[in-house]
Amino acid sequence: MRDDEIYKLFQQKNVQEVLDILQEEAAEVIQAVSKIRRFGWNNKHPEADQNNLEHLEEELGDMQAMIEILMEMGVASWGNVTVAKRAKIEKLKKWSNIFKDPEGPRTAEGKTLLEMVRGRDKKD
Repeated sequence: MRDDEIYKLFQQKNVQEVLDILQEEAAEVIQAVSKIRRFGWNNKHPEADQNNLEHLEEELGDMQAMIEILMEMGVASWGNVTVAKRAKIEKLKKWSNIFKDPEGPRTAEGKTLLEMVRGRDKKD
């Protein structure tokens, strides 16, 4: 796509709206992560129907929807996003501890994410 075509695409009102909503959803994901770090995965506000993990899942779904809408609109390329995602995973394998444990990432309590989710399912 040429620069002038990209510029015209980004000037469309619906693209601007999608970008605005994506930005809001990213902020809501940040807030949901903050609540998990402060209060725990299973903590639930007395007035909320969801625990913190369920709220994060909802916000991630909302953000993922906006990303997919941008890709369907042709603003972002499925291929480029996939390449970037794979590159990020490779960087994390090299520079983080996320993939060092053979059972996968762990929660602050030392449980694998699978153990934590299974524990949650047993309570339901």
